[in-house]
Amino acid sequence: MSKKEVYKVSASLINSYLNMLSNKYEDSAEQFINTLKRIPIKDNYAIKRGNAFEDAVTKFKSEPFYNIVIECDKQVQIKKDIQLPDEAFDVRLVGAIDFITKDRKIIYDTKRVSEWTDEKYDESVQHDFYLWAVPESEQFFYLVGSGPKWVSDEYFQVEYAKPTSEELSNRCTNVIVSFLKYLKDNNLMNIYKENYGTKSKSKK
Repeated sequence: MSKKEVYKVSASLINSYLNMLSNKYEDSAEQFINTLKRIPIKDNYAIKRGNAFEDAVTKFKSEPFYNIVIECDKQVQIKKDIQLPDEAFDVRLVGAIDFITKDRKIIYDTKRVSEWTDEKYDESVQHDFYLWAVPESEQFFYLVGSGPKWVSDEYFQVEYAKPTSEELSNRCTNVIVSFLKYLKDNNLMNIYKENYGTKSKSKK
């Protein structure tokens, strides 16, 4: 890594940016600005249910995914430093993997949804970012619980295959470059730097 200043990006930040671009939700633009400013999301039913689902997967043998993740490492922090020749600073990709096998070849992430669609996570950068940040990884699975109630009605394993190293690098780098360009074009770079620097003890 060079001696340039370093600023962080994460899957949640970039996904918020992509949701804003596609106008995925009515408040996507507001959500993006809040994420950029690191304004905490208030706990709501969906967040609480998602956290409860992940917790149940690790604790209860009755959960279908229990046997898949029980021997995995949990909440593994990852980072990948990225040098962008056209930038005056470097970027650090950060994140926390829900579950990863001991040999680091298979990554699992739990998701709790009210209704499942096949393209649910196609536009998410999470699987690409995590596969990129863990070079020895070979597979990525979303472990999905689906249904409108608190307890899931259905369960799915959704695999996203790992692209070639070159394709994966290009995908991830291109979306980060696009994000940074948007910040510059819309006078948001100072907000980003204020909230995503690596030196501030209050920012994680």
